[in-house]
Amino acid sequence: MRSLARKLQRSARPFNIAIIDAFKEIVLNQPPPEIIEVSIGASKAVQQAEYSIHCIFAATDLLMRAHSRTQVGRSLLARWGDITAWVNFIAQDLSQLLGPQRREVGELIRCCANLLAQVAWVANWPAAIFLVDSAADAIVSLWTYMDSDGYPLLLSSLVNPTGCPVISLFENWCLRNRNNVLSKLQKQSGDSLKTAFHFASRRLKSLTHRLAGQQITIHCAISDICAIWKTTVRMIEVGPAEEIYDALIRFKFFHRIVESLNKLTQQPPTQNATNLLQARSVIIQASDTMSDVMFGMLLSTNPVRAIVQGIRGGLHDYLLRHFLPHADTGSRQYSQLLDAYKNVSLHCIYPAVRRATIRALPNETSQDFEILVKEFPDFENVFNMLDFAKTEPIGRERGEGYRKQLCDSPMVRNTMIFFLPS
Repeated sequence: MRSLARKLQRSARPFNIAIIDAFKEIVLNQPPPEIIEVSIGASKAVQQAEYSIHCIFAATDLLMRAHSRTQVGRSLLARWGDITAWVNFIAQDLSQLLGPQRREVGELIRCCANLLAQVAWVANWPAAIFLVDSAADAIVSLWTYMDSDGYPLLLSSLVNPTGCPVISLFENWCLRNRNNVLSKLQKQSGDSLKTAFHFASRRLKSLTHRLAGQQITIHCAISDICAIWKTTVRMIEVGPAEEIYDALIRFKFFHRIVESLNKLTQQPPTQNATNLLQARSVIIQASDTMSDVMFGMLLSTNPVRAIVQGIRGGLHDYLLRHFLPHADTGSRQYSQLLDAYKNVSLHCIYPAVRRATIRALPNETSQDFEILVKEFPDFENVFNMLDFAKTEPIGRERGEGYRKQLCDSPMVRNTMIFFLPS
């Protein structure tokens, strides 16, 4: 686009709310042009695309301002279908034409995501807007957009008060279309499971890196992690569970979600009393999610591989370094994690789990585990299994005894159903 850089540079100046009327008249009253017309430089198509870029930046700027957010959001909500059609055109077609390596294109895609999320937020995320076909196209295009480094869009930061708008949009779209979300993803992308879980896994990886670099707040991080997990659970409930579990393992999903939760609990606490209370709330959410993820590993089509991924992501480190030292033994989170770790630790009879445990706990000795048993007697079976994994070869008789415990486990006998708030 001839004037894209100029439009982006000028977009930072204050905008008058009257530009929303121009947005409607000049852009939204027209369908997006054919991308081929833009690529060959057809005057009308190029001008129309330039107008859309300028207006989207202006509208997003107004939506991010407290004094104009509600008025602008309500005004644009009535044109939701037209807006999402234009966002899809920009995120899918125009971005490819312009090249994702250009910084300005990345800025434009971020504005598109913030525009949709802010309009949905002003309207309190109504279900109806996520049933619109053009909304599905736009949200999936934003979800699958990759930057020049090969990473999907992740907008959480130290500035945003909430989680990533792309994750929020994708979560709400999936939950509102829960019975046919995979078929819609298949129709739009040709590979529904890769579209859902490859991009989810890559976002978790990006999120972990940002936590390590303190480039994201713990509140944004837990919001994004919980949204991704909640979406995953809903898909398992209504979709082909075996295929979904296979995809989760294939894309290292269990590794990355455990790693992100583990990294989240490592963030240094602040001394502000309000922030300490908020941080405690985040840790409780992290514990709830970790126990759910562990049950998900146990229920997967290949629990051994799923558990190995979790251990490599820091599952044992989370228990020993972050949860137990601060655990409230009377809490629901303590009870849930106890049940989950008991079932997971039984899988130490498998060589792959033993090897992963040895690598994850290189310095722990039998004496260390004995001390832990005295300090946390409820976890005696867990620590005994970890000690067993590190120190003893599996004899036939003892191995059969552990296998019997594993087969008698309610996680194997019964089908586990996740219950999450709607």
